[in-house]
Amino acid sequence: RDNSETPGETGERRKRGRRPGDATARRAAVERALTDLTSARVPFSMGDLAERAGISRATLYRDAGLRDLVGGAGDGPANRPVNARDFRRLETEAAKLGEERKTLRRDLRMAERSLREAQDRIERMEADRAATARDRRGDTEVGQGAAEKIKTQAFAEGFAAGARAYQQREGGRTSGGTADLLSAASRLPRAAMLTARKTLARALHPDLYASDPATALLATELLKQINALAASNG
Repeated sequence: RDNSETPGETGERRKRGRRPGDATARRAAVERALTDLTSARVPFSMGDLAERAGISRATLYRDAGLRDLVGGAGDGPANRPVNARDFRRLETEAAKLGEERKTLRRDLRMAERSLREAQDRIERMEADRAATARDRRGDTEVGQGAAEKIKTQAFAEGFAAGARAYQQREGGRTSGGTADLLSAASRLPRAAMLTARKTLARALHPDLYASDPATALLATELLKQINALAASNG
């Protein structure tokens, strides 16, 4: 009678909800409702439990097996934080938020993986660029060094060949040029010799012939001889 429709004095019938057909179904419904409400960690009453299970509160109180099953779990406060309708709404919202959290976590993992891959690509590109720059710099240095070496060797060979030709032309005499300079310098006054030395030093300075190693070398040798003559012309 608790869950059936009871006729009133005016002939109208009042709904009390549908009750499961047998005790086993009622007990299963109560167990499910009890698990749901307990897992929500919100105080609830016997009325909340009955509404959740789809049976009347009177049925819960009359059935000794159901009373033992519920125990003191349905002794929630009269003023509960939420009613059954609000609880169902909050439960639905919590489920939606849970799904959104899963989606956001998945998106975050994908974004982090993409970021790591981009950083790895940037690091590889930076390493390749640095290696290419080193290779180019090394090639340039090697090329410049090889060119200088070839130029120096060519100059040395040419200078040696010129010296040999001069010795052959002069009959093996190597000091004739120096002797001539010494003879000319001995005829000059000391002041004139110093002035000539200063003028020739400006004209024969090796820095003026930096692009011509052969001329720079000969100018250096001539300056050495002139300085020696000026020192001896005392």
